Amino acid sequence: MLKKSFALALASCSLISCTSPYQASGFTGGYTDMALNKDTYFITFRGNGFTSAETVQSYTLRRSAELTLSKGYKYFVIVTGGTSVNTQVVRTPATIQTQSFGSFHGNGYGNTSYFGSGSSSNYNFSGNGSSNSYTTINPGGQYNINKYKSGATIKILHNNKGYPQAYDAAVILSNYQK
Repeated sequence: MLKKSFALALASCSLISCTSPYQASGFTGGYTDMALNKDTYFITFRGNGFTSAETVQSYTLRRSAELTLSKGYKYFVIVTGGTSVNTQVVRTPATIQTQSFGSFHGNGYGNTSYFGSGSSSNYNFSGNGSSNSYTTINPGGQYNINKYKSGATIKILHNNKGYPQAYDAAVILSNYQK
């Protein structure tokens, strides 16, 4: 039953896209940011088991750009950054299912007669039948679920002088417009 539930949840999520939404951190993942000083921040994005490493990295970059613009700056540089993975093993239990089917056929004949103080009976019966059963044993399964988390320390800038590797926050966000 648990395996069927897991498979159903997996199928449902693949149909409706269960990746972590881009949002502030919550039950299904999301971003956090913390000020380290007036122009330096630590940004993270935590994904769930359906969110790829590339997506959490992209969302960390997106949040960095949003934060930069919201603070009145135009550029940012990534001082340090990285992505980690937490792998969980999920095991489904073994299941056993037995099915039986059969067919039976029978005939009968009966006759009872009473004559005075005596009686006589004649009976004739025949029958046949068959029964079949089979059992299916599923040993269960093991699944690895990877949950990625990306983090970056960024420095926000008014201009990119002296920082040729600086990202233009508006350009980064233009990649996320629908």
